[in-house]
Amino acid sequence: MSFNNLKRGFKSDSEKKALSLREEMGLKHYFPLDAFNLATYLKITVVTPEEFGLDDKSCLDLTQEGSGWSALTINPANPIIIHNGKHAPTRQQSNIMHEIAHIICKHPFPSMNMISDLPIPLRHYNIIFEEEANWLGYNMLLPRKALQWCKSKSMSNSQIADYYNISPELVKMRIQLTGINKQFRY
Repeated sequence: MSFNNLKRGFKSDSEKKALSLREEMGLKHYFPLDAFNLATYLKITVVTPEEFGLDDKSCLDLTQEGSGWSALTINPANPIIIHNGKHAPTRQQSNIMHEIAHIICKHPFPSMNMISDLPIPLRHYNIIFEEEANWLGYNMLLPRKALQWCKSKSMSNSQIADYYNISPELVKMRIQLTGINKQFRY
């Protein structure tokens, strides 16, 4: 995954935001930040397609195996995240945190399109916005400072994944992107 389009300072600002959100919520820097709890704290509604009231066919189209659909945000004034509740819990955390990151970054909802027969609009893909949402979302799930704490406790990647309710792949990626292993070699 490439993060070549992030503006200068975005990465460090994301780390600060991830830590400040934990602090606002009364969490220590190394505590897990659950996406559902964060959404509640930020007054963002999170629902599955079924809970949103989509018809059975639309729900099936969105959530069937191989659909590739994860989540979307509608109604920027009063955000609602509709997410794929059929994904693994670790994936749901990532999906929802990604959408929360879009909201925190105040990414505009420019042109919305109706896709297939779904009764909800989807926004155009913007590579810069997606990279920002990925980076901030990953930071909120596992900040560098939390990784430092994990490494100081000699936690394995799978222990880190379990503790933060994220995928082992995300742990590995965060370790690579932060360069944390170099720090702990010395």
